[in-house]
Amino acid sequence: MTIQKLFIFILLALFAQNSFGQQYQWKKSDEQLAIQFYQNGEYEKARPLFEELIKDGNDQVDEYYFDCLIKLADYKEAEKFLKKRIKKSSNKH
Repeated sequence: MTIQKLFIFILLALFAQNSFGQQYQWKKSDEQLAIQFYQNGEYEKARPLFEELIKDGNDQVDEYYFDCLIKLADYKEAEKFLKKRIKKSSNKH
């Protein structure tokens, strides 16, 4: 491998690592913002953020999201979400 190729490889690796770190940081700030909206009773604002986090695989906000649905009286969506989580947890065992 030539020096130029090695240099390009290192630059690409650093760029990829930096990009991943930024993406994680954005998701973490989205989670904090969603929880802040939830705690302030702004469930309409929190809901889409929680939905995006859950879509991206963040299971730690499930309870917040479910409670948002209940507070917004979207019982149909709450039931659907709960059934998905039950199915998901039963598949793990």
